[in-house]
Amino acid sequence: MNLEKRRRASSGTGKYIKFADPEVERILLPIFSSDGIGITFEDADMARPADFTAFQSLFEGNTLIKYFEEFQYFTYLEKRPTDNPYIWHGTYMTFRNSTLERVVLPPHIQFASAYIFGGCTRLHYLEIPETLTNIPDQFISGMAVDGKPSMVVFRSSTPPTFVSTCFWRRPSTGLTLLVPFTDDHSVLASYQQAIANVSQSGDIIIIELNPDGSIPQN
Repeated sequence: MNLEKRRRASSGTGKYIKFADPEVERILLPIFSSDGIGITFEDADMARPADFTAFQSLFEGNTLIKYFEEFQYFTYLEKRPTDNPYIWHGTYMTFRNSTLERVVLPPHIQFASAYIFGGCTRLHYLEIPETLTNIPDQFISGMAVDGKPSMVVFRSSTPPTFVSTCFWRRPSTGLTLLVPFTDDHSVLASYQQAIANVSQSGDIIIIELNPDGSIPQN
């Protein structure tokens, strides 16, 4: 499902983004809402100078947050300041030690720091856009160590560069990476080769998304 279709599904008939997690909305509303009632897609797309650092430690240590798939609509993060060498200054404090379970990163981001999901022991679903081309050291350190199934969805047909320790402290159930489908399974093969040097890559499973980009149900 492309971003525009996701936007329509998220907004329903209204103009506001519908947040699945009230804690996320509570935190973001005073920062991004232009009317104090809700956050519109226009609000999320509008680049203001202070917004480029708004997410740096916003959810650090938060024990109420669960779902932030609506992060993908904060497309202003693609509009980088001229003095900034990357788009989103995603420091290791952004979600660190929170109870985040599901998140979809915004499109067009080109940088994310090591440890950004460090200590997120309940994180079970992470979606990564095409433009994030490097998966840094301990990117998901401690991801879902509670024994539940965990998956990372990659939208790029070209594998990113994987630092050998990027999936540090993986779940005991293993980790599933989902990659774009192709008839010849060439993308699957390229990801399998790309993670060959990742620490303990033997317990990482790579499967293809459905041809329409959706998640396989079995």
